[in-house]
Amino acid sequence: MVQHNEAKVLLSDRQVAERYDVVVRTLERWDRQPDLGFPPPVRINGRRYRSVLALEQWDRANARKATPRTPRRVAVRKPATAESREAS
Repeated sequence: MVQHNEAKVLLSDRQVAERYDVVVRTLERWDRQPDLGFPPPVRINGRRYRSVLALEQWDRANARKATPRTPRRVAVRKPATAESREAS
């Protein structure tokens, strides 16, 4: 269960950008794409903040999408040996 004070913890957009390794401008673009479902900002004195609880919920909902896929197998050539060069 979430305690009352945990639900009120806010991060500035700068902190959120650092959390996701993006620039603040990217967060503004995400805000204009409602299909992403990214938590909307809360404005306080003209500054933008986001709920840590909402960010964590978004992370959990999108964790499966962000899981890296298994890399494709790539054929690797074996280096030519002296014996294989003599047979050619």
